[in-house]
Amino acid sequence: MARSAKPSIRGFKSRPRLKIFIHETFSVLTYTNSMQLLLKTQQFLAKNRQMITTLFITFELAVIIGWFLIYFTALTDYPSVVGIIFKYGKKLGEISLILYCLTLIPGIISRLQWLPSLTRPIGSSIMIYRRHIGILMFLLAFVHMTFTTFLPYYALFEFNPPGFPPFATHQVASLITMALLFPMWLTSNDYSQKKLGKWWKRLHRLTYLAMFGIFGHVALQTSKWAVVIGVFVLLEAISWFVYWRREAAKKAAVI
Repeated sequence: MARSAKPSIRGFKSRPRLKIFIHETFSVLTYTNSMQLLLKTQQFLAKNRQMITTLFITFELAVIIGWFLIYFTALTDYPSVVGIIFKYGKKLGEISLILYCLTLIPGIISRLQWLPSLTRPIGSSIMIYRRHIGILMFLLAFVHMTFTTFLPYYALFEFNPPGFPPFATHQVASLITMALLFPMWLTSNDYSQKKLGKWWKRLHRLTYLAMFGIFGHVALQTSKWAVVIGVFVLLEAISWFVYWRREAAKKAAVI
């Protein structure tokens, strides 16, 4: 009776190694392609800074002009714009939230210093336009607030209300947040930065208080966006903890 051939132990061992080799090769290629894409994106954003800045300014002006047109149309013919107000009011708030989260990314990346070759190009690319991202964010948030809170209330009394609207809790959080963001929006320019000096940076740290206001505004409405801003609140806390520990270790090393 012929002996059965024994399975090759070497063959069994080589299969996991082959899988590991393929996985590592794919990971390296994916990482390399990602790095090349990030660097090309960063170069494009830096090279076309003037054009992209002009686009931002155009969008900012369009938001202001659009708000005025809709507001004054509402004064005379509210039913003709009520659909636009309710349809786009909430959407503009969501876009504003996304833009706000973008303004937080460079700081988080800078403090964490995790995977710097991958994250630094992202942070520096956003940093180029962070000022205009913040300005557009504030304008959209303002339009969102007026469209979803003030205009419907004033229209209810034919723009002759007995007083301010009876604000819900999430709307109070929104008003406080807008009050914190307003001085930052007002001073988001080179002139203010030069005149205020070190106080300019201190003033713009109000963004961390505004972050909790935004979280409260969104969370009180049980919105899915509460998860998004909640993740950024957590990342901010972790990044500052990592930063303070690193600075403490540097001071201890010097001593």
